[in-house]
Amino acid sequence: MQLFTNDPAIIAQATQLLWIAVLLEPGRTCNIVIIIALRAAGDARFPVVAGAASMLVVMGGGAWFFGVHLGWGLVGVWIAYTLDEWVRGSMMAARWFRWGWLPHAVRVRRSARGAL
Repeated sequence: MQLFTNDPAIIAQATQLLWIAVLLEPGRTCNIVIIIALRAAGDARFPVVAGAASMLVVMGGGAWFFGVHLGWGLVGVWIAYTLDEWVRGSMMAARWFRWGWLPHAVRVRRSARGAL
């Protein structure tokens, strides 16, 4: 950090955010990979709707709660961001492992077969 600044407050804040990012990345990776798999299977609507709802409720509400209400500032916003990624990743994983995407894949395959 000292390559960029010598301000101890900025270094302390950045250190906290980097540790939060360690927890963030597995959730975000799961989220991204499964969303791409769902889109490839023809199920694009669920990730969009579920993702928008999660971002509004978990990220928006969480950022206010942790960042403003509890007074945690940027760290609180990043905690809400981390929770949002994990919630969305969990919703996408549940959709994938419960075969919720299968009817969409069958419909897409039938329409593609009919186009040939």
